[in-house]
Amino acid sequence: ELDKLSIDEALNHHPLYPDRSVAVVSVPAGAPGTATSSEGHSERKFRFVEACSDILSSVGCVTLAVDADGPGIVLADELSRRIGREKCKKVNWPTGPRDSYARGARDAAEQLEEAQRNNQPTPEVARTEHWARKDANEVLQHEGPEVLRQYMLDAQPLPIQGLFSFWSFWDQVYDLYQQGPKGLSWGVSTGWSTVDTCYQVVPGELTIVTGLPNSGKSEWLDALAVNLAKQHGWVFGLCSLENTPVDHARKLMEKYTGKPYLNASYSIGSTRMEFGEMIDALIWLDEHFHMIRPLPDTMPTIDYILEKARAAVLRYGIQGLIIDPYNELDPNRSGGISETEHVSRLLTKIKRFAQHYDCHVWFVAHPRTQRGLGVGGGTESLPAPTMYDISGSAHFINKADNGVVVHRPLAGASVGQGDPFTVQLLVRKVSSQAFCALNLGVGSSGLEISNRAAA
Repeated sequence: ELDKLSIDEALNHHPLYPDRSVAVVSVPAGAPGTATSSEGHSERKFRFVEACSDILSSVGCVTLAVDADGPGIVLADELSRRIGREKCKKVNWPTGPRDSYARGARDAAEQLEEAQRNNQPTPEVARTEHWARKDANEVLQHEGPEVLRQYMLDAQPLPIQGLFSFWSFWDQVYDLYQQGPKGLSWGVSTGWSTVDTCYQVVPGELTIVTGLPNSGKSEWLDALAVNLAKQHGWVFGLCSLENTPVDHARKLMEKYTGKPYLNASYSIGSTRMEFGEMIDALIWLDEHFHMIRPLPDTMPTIDYILEKARAAVLRYGIQGLIIDPYNELDPNRSGGISETEHVSRLLTKIKRFAQHYDCHVWFVAHPRTQRGLGVGGGTESLPAPTMYDISGSAHFINKADNGVVVHRPLAGASVGQGDPFTVQLLVRKVSSQAFCALNLGVGSSGLEISNRAAA
């Protein structure tokens, strides 16, 4: 009962608050070792909560001033569960000079920090045992009622799973302010200055990429990934379901070295990469790219891909994930839901993964049936598809943070009418407006890049 009497002394017997009355309840016979027990002992221990239910239900806030030890933690967790975490606060007793309100604690904390900066032993005055307090009675005995009152008034709300305050993210907010527009959270360069004015890569976002068949979606994404790996050291998870591992390695190594892998029709006029360059490129590739492949004779589900991607985050620290394309995923839908609802759930899972792991995800999705480019009858008359043309659902653009259309407007042009390898990159949606000229109204959403290696 000493802790109850100590709090009474600090809160209810103060000359400045003669009319203040705080109901202070003591836990009978101290805190239990566990919240539950097969013998029912611990359950009987908490019968006082029911006995005090009228008081507990009538107040808007309950402050838990439990001991700073194992049983005290168990007691606070169980009390907050029964009373309701939303109305509970918890007193944090000092663990050393840094969080102590006692006289002289600030000076001791400064001496401790000075000693740590200089790799010196902890000063006697800053030793933990001089400042740590286990409960209210210890604070009252050593520091008096004024300091105890301060601890009580500074009790903090208990965290509620899934509910946050903006102040909880102070570290990230401060870091973003200090970094300014050059900071990682504002987006990193794509490696193409013309693209950067409309689109930069922001960790934790989802970019949907679409375009007509053979327009260069996968090639552009490979080139972008190589740029990010070379310039910023990014590591990627690749779920490229239309490429074999060997052919994908060839394409990535060509973009890394700027030389063709083979002496073939596509490489006429260029010098093939030497064997040593190929080995160096493969070593670099192995450090920055990790493949996610489906099991034999199966179509992967999004759950399977994200499970492997989580493992890749933990093992390799991947910062980017490319899933290419949507129509190669398992089309089966559980519970007879519509494709629209299926796509909505799928994109929600991807976005949660991206945000939780601060990993940018690119997801390739084809438009509804249109004649492809350069595959028997390609023609320059085909307009670029919009994000709403993507097969399956308008959720592809509605839920995306960014939307990009890769288009080859001159793929079917006659000789002399233009470069058929010109790629038009149409940035149709950008959520992070801090750096984007497109959304500030001073840039263009259409960017033309002529690059045969990435076309």
